[in-house]
Amino acid sequence: MKNMEFSVSSRKDGAVLVTVAGSLVQTTVEDFNRKMQSLASGSGRVAIDLSGVTDISSAGIGALVSRTHELIRGGVKVSLVRPAPMVARLLHHTNLDKVLEMET
Repeated sequence: MKNMEFSVSSRKDGAVLVTVAGSLVQTTVEDFNRKMQSLASGSGRVAIDLSGVTDISSAGIGALVSRTHELIRGGVKVSLVRPAPMVARLLHHTNLDKVLEMET
């Protein structure tokens, strides 16, 4: 079974930093969704660090996009931070890098 690591901390600029590492795939998406939904209130800015993601599936991309848009609809500014090369390629090929704010 593939594992995902998820942690939450604060950045110096006041943003909530969500760090995701490991696999964001069908078997870990439910856990990712649950943890991301707990961030929905009280944050003005959320940065999602994807530099440690080693494997992502279409289910993982879907969950990432859904949770990001959910936060944005709630008035939260969201950015994706340093996506791992494989994740960056997928975001580029799907044109999501044009829709979602990226920090490199």
